[in-house]
Amino acid sequence: EPLLPPFFQAARRSGEGTLVFWADRPQQADPCLLQIEAHRDEVLAVAFSPLGDVAASASADTTVKILDATTGKTLRSLGHDHAVTSLAFSNDGTLLACGSDTTVTVWHVQTGTVKATCKGHHGKVMCVAFGSDTLLASGSTDKGVRTWDAATGASLAVSKGHDGADDCTCTLPSAENKFKFTSQADCPVRGHVGEVTCLVFSPDGKVLVSGSEDKTIRMWESVSGRLENSYQTPASIARGLTSLAISPDSRLLLAGTVGGGIKLLDLSTGEPQTTFRGHSHTVTSVAFAGGVVVSGSDDKTLKLWDASSGLLKATYKGHKRRVSSVAVSRDRRRILSGSSDKNVF
Repeated sequence: EPLLPPFFQAARRSGEGTLVFWADRPQQADPCLLQIEAHRDEVLAVAFSPLGDVAASASADTTVKILDATTGKTLRSLGHDHAVTSLAFSNDGTLLACGSDTTVTVWHVQTGTVKATCKGHHGKVMCVAFGSDTLLASGSTDKGVRTWDAATGASLAVSKGHDGADDCTCTLPSAENKFKFTSQADCPVRGHVGEVTCLVFSPDGKVLVSGSEDKTIRMWESVSGRLENSYQTPASIARGLTSLAISPDSRLLLAGTVGGGIKLLDLSTGEPQTTFRGHSHTVTSVAFAGGVVVSGSDDKTLKLWDASSGLLKATYKGHKRRVSSVAVSRDRRRILSGSSDKNVF
């Protein structure tokens, strides 16, 4: 059985804004299929629309580009005031959420107009994720996790990060709205004690999973915002988490780490299932592609692994600097990878 479908295509994005489509054809010396100029500075995040017709890239040049996923043509350019660090499409593909500085801006994909602005974080927004057509979550350097109504920008639930103090004040969707607890252990939404670096919703949108520099994974009930479960990552993960992905059957959690390791964990218990060894520096992004795991790293490579055995299947070395983000199309035929390199492919 082939690793990916026979016409598997990937896209590499360089820091100078070059988008390169290439095919998995080992017999060819140059697998590049298409090259496009898109950004003036490093690319920090990439994503595919669930519909597969468009892709998006976020950059330090303060813009987000919406691209035709087949031709690579820039369809729209969305301007921000600061570098755009994260992005995510809504489940129906009509909205695009972009994290920039302390704000999440929600754009209408077809018109390029602002749908909503989500304000409330006190640190840089590091990650965003959609759980439905309008349920949006964000994580920040302020250690907090917030959920929003993407249609209006209204705040739904807030888990504030903690600094070790005995008491905390958190927000839940209710008539009272705010609750004060005498200890963190009693708080139903007790947050991380380190920067929140990654978020992912379960496929059914009912559970939100967050990862942090504090080396913990927390699972939240997406509607109420209540903490359902939390656990420390395995001892072999010496430093924090950078990226998360949930398997299609919601049983397994893929975790990328600062130290360069990738762990496949039981989502409910945190028990390690498989270890992926091969990256020499921080793993910045991970994704599932059916029975394949895709990862990007500060070691400048994009790697493909067998999800069950952890066996390395392929390594792509086209980038000159760190690979900052990877994304897989819903049909699993294409991959996007964003990089901070300064070369033109």
